[in-house]
Amino acid sequence: MHGTFEPPPREGLSTGAKIAIGCGALLLVFVLAAGLIVAYFQKMIQEETGGARAHEQAQATLEQLAADYPFERPADGVEQAAQAETFFAVTEEVWSEAEPWIDDVNRALQNVDRRDSGAIRNTLDGARAMARLMRIRLLLADALAAHDVSGDEYAWTGARLLEAREELLYEATGQIIPEANVELARADRAELGEFSEPASFVGKEWILAMAGTVAEMPDFWEILRRSEN
Repeated sequence: MHGTFEPPPREGLSTGAKIAIGCGALLLVFVLAAGLIVAYFQKMIQEETGGARAHEQAQATLEQLAADYPFERPADGVEQAAQAETFFAVTEEVWSEAEPWIDDVNRALQNVDRRDSGAIRNTLDGARAMARLMRIRLLLADALAAHDVSGDEYAWTGARLLEAREELLYEATGQIIPEANVELARADRAELGEFSEPASFVGKEWILAMAGTVAEMPDFWEILRRSEN
């Protein structure tokens, strides 16, 4: 009498195979998420600033200003009252345009900085926030052109004012600060204080930071423009 035939039990996947499949799935999710974020970021750049071409035009403006109003840094490091006046005028013009949406930007960046920053939603909100911040560069180019001043002179003046403010606050910073610069910082102490508000991620200091990145930006916008086409 023949016994009843039973198929051999199926062997389950090995632990290594399960791990491999799991890692592959996670990698796929990561790639898809990364692609989504990049595409979303490009979309936000287009919506918030007009895209890479707008930034290329701003770069052209900044380069033209550098050619039309060349700035040679004084050997003694002394800035003039007129330079400080122009610096604050340019800053205020940019800030008046940016301030209405800066609170939204800061909230988005705070969410990204929290422990749940891995959430896709927070990441996408962060991408929109960064796109909005890039609008500051366009505003800065227009404001500098309106005041006939180069980005280099604007950035140099702001840096000298802020280091002079540091000398006022803490004294003996180890730097040799011209007395004329210290006096300018003393006269504009309240305005300079707005460049270092610890409660926010982004404040007026971002405008000064944008002025300092003029030379590094063209390649980035060229790459972004190609990806848009």
